[in-house]
Amino acid sequence: MNKEIVLYAPTYRQTNGFDFQIDLDEYVKNLGDKQILLVRLHYFIASQLDLSQYAGQVIDMSSYPEIEDLYLVSDILITDYSSVMFDYAMLHRPMVFYAYDLEWYTNPKNRGTYLDYVDTVPGPIVKTNQELMEVLSDTTRLKQFDRQRLQKFYEEFTTYGQTGNAAQEVVEQVLNGDIEPSSQVYNQHAFRDAIWKLLQVKKPFITLLNYWSKKLKRDEKLVIFSSFGGTQTSDSPKAIFDMMKAKFPDYKLLWLAKDNQYQSLFKKEGFKTLSMEQYRSIRLLSKAKYWVINDDFLSGWQPPQDIVVLQTGQGTSQKLIGADIKKVISAGKTRNNYVKEILANASQWTYTLSNSTFASQQKISGYQLEEHQVFATGYPKNDVLIREKDNTNYQKQLRRQFNIDDSKTVFLYEPTWRDDDAIRHGHYQAKVRFDIEDLQRKFGDRIQLVVKWSHTFDELPDLSQYHDFVIDLSSEQDTTKLYLLSDVLITDYSAGIFDFALLNRPILRYTPDFSSVSNNSGLIDDNLLPTKLMTYDSLCDAIDLVISKDTHDFLPTREMKDKYLTWDTGRATENAIDLLLGRLSNSWVEEESDNKLKRVKIIDGAVQWSWNTSDFCVQGNFNSSNNDLYDVIKTKVQVSEMNHQILSGPYLLVRLPNQDNKWVLLEETYDMN
Repeated sequence: MNKEIVLYAPTYRQTNGFDFQIDLDEYVKNLGDKQILLVRLHYFIASQLDLSQYAGQVIDMSSYPEIEDLYLVSDILITDYSSVMFDYAMLHRPMVFYAYDLEWYTNPKNRGTYLDYVDTVPGPIVKTNQELMEVLSDTTRLKQFDRQRLQKFYEEFTTYGQTGNAAQEVVEQVLNGDIEPSSQVYNQHAFRDAIWKLLQVKKPFITLLNYWSKKLKRDEKLVIFSSFGGTQTSDSPKAIFDMMKAKFPDYKLLWLAKDNQYQSLFKKEGFKTLSMEQYRSIRLLSKAKYWVINDDFLSGWQPPQDIVVLQTGQGTSQKLIGADIKKVISAGKTRNNYVKEILANASQWTYTLSNSTFASQQKISGYQLEEHQVFATGYPKNDVLIREKDNTNYQKQLRRQFNIDDSKTVFLYEPTWRDDDAIRHGHYQAKVRFDIEDLQRKFGDRIQLVVKWSHTFDELPDLSQYHDFVIDLSSEQDTTKLYLLSDVLITDYSAGIFDFALLNRPILRYTPDFSSVSNNSGLIDDNLLPTKLMTYDSLCDAIDLVISKDTHDFLPTREMKDKYLTWDTGRATENAIDLLLGRLSNSWVEEESDNKLKRVKIIDGAVQWSWNTSDFCVQGNFNSSNNDLYDVIKTKVQVSEMNHQILSGPYLLVRLPNQDNKWVLLEETYDMN
């Protein structure tokens, strides 16, 4: 190959989402005959760029696991503020620093740097695409750029490891060095962990769970519950747990904890629990006949077919889910990897729950499920909302419990998380998206603001400066309590919008970033949902109207509830338990023939069926060689009690001349109307 290899590895910027500043059309036009550009984006935004049109000239290497390989094959590095500059300096090869936002980024009020960037980086700094093209077009000159400065940078920032034996030195220091034992972290399972590593087993807990699940006999009365990845005892699993504890005292009900810390917490709350950090938990987990979960965290688990895994879900999503997502900007994940992981987890489920035809179709499509896996139970967590929505005494009791001023209108702020809220891989930072100080100034004497952050957030803003105006109740696991104590919901793209609608109370849908979230995650944009409030001023106007009891424009409509809340009737928990334990019965539905199906022609040799009070049995075959037409008297289908699906049929009862009427399957007839 006689082309130079240029590696572009910029850092991640938390502001303004994804921002790619190189004009690739210009690059290919001017330098495509001399260079190949490898693009290595930060893992937070890996593979957000479609480079297929530049095949062979610009190559996306963001998903390539070993960046060191990319260093070695490249002749030149383009970066900005990324730490890759320190690694690449080991090669003594030229670097270009494309710092198009230099003044903003180096300002300590924004991001800031530890070193004097301009005086330190070992290569030319360019701020525009044109300047970058000019530098890359003369690589001979670039390679001669201030070699003394590059050597100084190398000596100052790569002092150790220059001989290439860093790994060896670390191992020898740990095994043979003079480190005081008191300064080392003690790992009581070090030997065990070393064995797993030697055997190249990356997930020993899951590996053992898979093994023993196949070996041990199932305990028909053992149920495992898990909520939000083993971090809570809440949501629909908790509703099912409570009813089973009351109605099925002979069943053993255990909660799965993510680690020993959560196990200790669950025990203090009075729950029997197993920890995923304790290998002795595996035998009990392997014997469990039933699992009730609302999240995906046992990645790699392969439950045998005789285990029933009930995925309750967390509600109906406003965002596209699973395989329906067109773009993934979650930290460190490509779309293909994300979808593969989601579908692998969904393959563990025996059943999942739904509260509407819309939600059923959403889950079938997003999780690639079969129709018979999705059941029309409603969501168990919502039963209490239906039961207590008009109970003003209970509302007052809840407000006293959380020290909320009952004389004010209570607004619950429950925003969802965005992919670009990521601060590092798998960790998200919550943001208040309106001016709380201004809100307090305008409405502080009339409203009480309650905040509930999503469980997905790891870092929450400090709201203590707003004193009694804002009460952060994110630590309360039971979100239904917060719904019931509130008069109004302020939300955006949260699934909570559908749960709160069951209360028939005002919903303010504050969505100032609707376009960007819709373009990234994909959203339901349905006129049946409450009106979008796109600006802070419109939010304030809406708050003013609601306080004044002018709520008409913000109440959930009958049409919205019919579409999204069809099967939330208050019996979801009971329905879910019947489904879990296999206590459902399917019914045969019979209808008189209507004008749509009066006469049919029957395929020659079609099976004749007769009805024997509870089911069909074979009686023989039709001889329809004379192209006879038959009158249809009635139809009969077997329908699932839970998801209203047709399980068998339709069967048609047809009138036969000079003999008893017989049944035939619709699929073996032709409609002759």
